[in-house]
Amino acid sequence: NTLTVYDWEMASVGPGVLDLLGFIQGASWQFEQLPVKTGEIISRYRARLVESGVSEQDDESWQADWDHAVMWTFVTGWVELLAQVHPSIIKTRMAALEEVIFEPVKAAIKRQL
Repeated sequence: NTLTVYDWEMASVGPGVLDLLGFIQGASWQFEQLPVKTGEIISRYRARLVESGVSEQDDESWQADWDHAVMWTFVTGWVELLAQVHPSIIKTRMAALEEVIFEPVKAAIKRQL
């Protein structure tokens, strides 16, 4: 009995995994605790792709796409954004940055490169 709003304003033309990742990272960075766990959001997204006939990927292929999206998003978005954020905010939010950005990037690099 709750109302949840998902803002896809920053969605773009291209692989949907980039929009999904951008949504998850942005929301996690801003709100820390999301009302739905990240794994569930991803599972629902993948299930909906299958239901709609758009795409069905095995887990290994999905992981590769996800990892490439994580690395791409870091290089093309987060680096520039973090360069503009005041150092006091970086210091205050370092734990969130580690969890939302840096650890996923390190894991993706380890798996894919």
